[in-house]
Amino acid sequence: MSEKSFFEWLNAVLDSRDGAPSPPPGLSPAEDLLAGRLQTEMRRCHRDFTVYIQAFQGMEKFYDMSIHALSAFIKVGRLTEEATNIELLCRNALEIFSQELEFENCSIMLRESDEEYLTLIAGRGRGDRYFGGRKDERLKRIKIGEGVAGTVFQTGEHIFIPDVRSDIRFKEMTGTVEIVSLLSIPIKNDEGLIGVLNFSHPHMEAFDRNTINIMLLLSSYIGQMITITRLHNKIAKWNEILRTLAVEKEMLALALSSIGDAVITVDNDEKIILLNHIAEKLTGWTQDDAIGRQLSDLFRLRSRQTGDSLQNPASEVIRTGQMINMSKAVTLEARDGTERLVAIGGTPVADREGGLIGAIVIFRDITTRQKLEKEIIREQKLESVGILAGGIAHDFNNLLTGILGNIGLARMYAPPGDNRLLERLDEAEKASLRAKALTQQLLTFSKGGEPVKKVIPASSLIRESTVFALRGSNVRSEFVFPDESLCIEVDEGQMGQVIHNIVLNAQQAMPQGGTVRIECEQVTVGANDYLPLEEGPYVRISIRDEGPGIPEDTIHDIFDPYFTTKETGSGLGLSTCYSIIKKHGGHIAVKSDSGAGTAFQVYLPAARRASVPESEGEEGIVRLRCKVLVTDDEEIVRMIAGEMLGYFGCEVDYAVDGAEAIERYRDAMVAGRPYDLVMLDLTIPGGMGGREAIGKLREMDPQIKAIVVSGYSNDPVMSQYQSFGFKGVVTKPYRMNELNREVRRVYFENGSPTV
Repeated sequence: MSEKSFFEWLNAVLDSRDGAPSPPPGLSPAEDLLAGRLQTEMRRCHRDFTVYIQAFQGMEKFYDMSIHALSAFIKVGRLTEEATNIELLCRNALEIFSQELEFENCSIMLRESDEEYLTLIAGRGRGDRYFGGRKDERLKRIKIGEGVAGTVFQTGEHIFIPDVRSDIRFKEMTGTVEIVSLLSIPIKNDEGLIGVLNFSHPHMEAFDRNTINIMLLLSSYIGQMITITRLHNKIAKWNEILRTLAVEKEMLALALSSIGDAVITVDNDEKIILLNHIAEKLTGWTQDDAIGRQLSDLFRLRSRQTGDSLQNPASEVIRTGQMINMSKAVTLEARDGTERLVAIGGTPVADREGGLIGAIVIFRDITTRQKLEKEIIREQKLESVGILAGGIAHDFNNLLTGILGNIGLARMYAPPGDNRLLERLDEAEKASLRAKALTQQLLTFSKGGEPVKKVIPASSLIRESTVFALRGSNVRSEFVFPDESLCIEVDEGQMGQVIHNIVLNAQQAMPQGGTVRIECEQVTVGANDYLPLEEGPYVRISIRDEGPGIPEDTIHDIFDPYFTTKETGSGLGLSTCYSIIKKHGGHIAVKSDSGAGTAFQVYLPAARRASVPESEGEEGIVRLRCKVLVTDDEEIVRMIAGEMLGYFGCEVDYAVDGAEAIERYRDAMVAGRPYDLVMLDLTIPGGMGGREAIGKLREMDPQIKAIVVSGYSNDPVMSQYQSFGFKGVVTKPYRMNELNREVRRVYFENGSPTV
């Protein structure tokens, strides 16, 4: 063999991929042996080189897949930062895996809550029927332990099938052309198995060991991402719950602050959890200071009657689990020692399962209500006295009218110079006037003793009444009147009696002498003053003595009728004051400190207009020539009134009730001899009274001059007579000069001439 032919064969061996060309013919035995060895060595080298090339290619593929897997991890990790929906997270993750790792079919199945089935959450690819494709809806929900995915979840181990067509375990998949090789991997997190990650491919060589390792890592990563997302969802849910609770707590706080009752919430250990603004105000503790403390630290209760400490209602509520309704009044001592009367109730607080977790204590300040209730009771007592007093006063005033009238007439008819007779008549008149004052005092308890008001300066009334009450005593007065022009619209006689009674009490409280200090000022009463008065301007009269004070156990009873601590007292003085002030739309209050004296405060509505000075006029009897009709159901009153009027020079006719008065008035008009003036008794038992009669008389004669007369009435006519059509008013019992003055004023009204 030529040298040229040998080298040509050698080049062919080197160019051959498998080193298979046989040696050329014609070689010597030595050449043939050398060629055979050379051929064998070349084939071994070729095989080694091929292995190296394949290994390099495998490493390059693994490196490339690792890069793409890392990219997929980063992208999926970013998804979890904003993902709130597991299904959306899985769908987007599969989209990323498909793009980065170039798998046509992949799906994620997660275990359902009942733990018996796996449900398709997301799928990507052409939709193979076994791993979540849309061709077979039954395979979207697989029972654990069945099929590839069910088996993987049950065993917890991944399954790799290079060729499903040759695997008898899953021969039902043989006819599916989309699937040749598949990989199913369990998805795990820290709590265990949660689902299955499935991959399939139409080629056998799609999955190698490196690919499977990356997929295993990918499955673990998906498990963590699902866990993180679920945790995010739980956190978001809890945050929403916390926000809702915060809003509800704020709304509860607003609701508790807006209600009028105080509320304290405690746990089963009676430690305070919450208290509203009213509770803070009544206890003197702020919520910040109170939370966490025992309820007994700030909720100190005592019996109103005995002063003994009482158990707080939360203890009983927690012990029994039963609600406690608002109880009778007990004393609550605040942080600063202030005491209030409160009504207390409590109710248990349970959780959703019905377990007791605490209690709510509800209490209400009833101090003002108790005062008002005492006012009502006191007024009811006064009303009871008034019913009796009114009936007595009406009849008594009729009798006094006859007595005073006869005394006045007797004085007029007495012989000149008979001083002894005149003295006796004066004494009789004084006694009658004292009886009149007693009757007026009785009338203040009744609904009938309505004040006949006029506007007067407060200072002058107070001075005159005080000086009169202290005359001859060892007690001096001190007046403080910042504004002498303050006026009040009152019944001068009744209000003078109020000042007189209070000052007289002050004088009697200082038998060794002392000073009564009286102040008068204008104040504005508002809702925060907690007084039983309408809001507005008032004149406040304060009368303070230097006596020993009123005992605490009796101070609440001093305005009750017949209550007295004096051996010779009647118990009507302060009751009279109370009744008069109430009828004037005012209020009387008392404060007393042991050993430091007593102070009364009288509130009266401030007058809306200034006082008008009255002309005193002539006090003597003025002769009149007029025709008068006297109407009264009592004969003694008719006769004495007629006698007085006759003495004045009047022509007098009589009627027993309003009906007869109307008839006589009509007859006189028809006869052409009308009456110049009519006196009508306001109250006539069993007959027509003055109020009804004046209406009918005014229909006949709109210019009629009528005087209303009464010793007692529950009508406002006596204080507002002009509003009912009367021209004047006379209160029984009356003296001759009082009757003469009023008849004269009405008769001469509008210029009526004398005859």
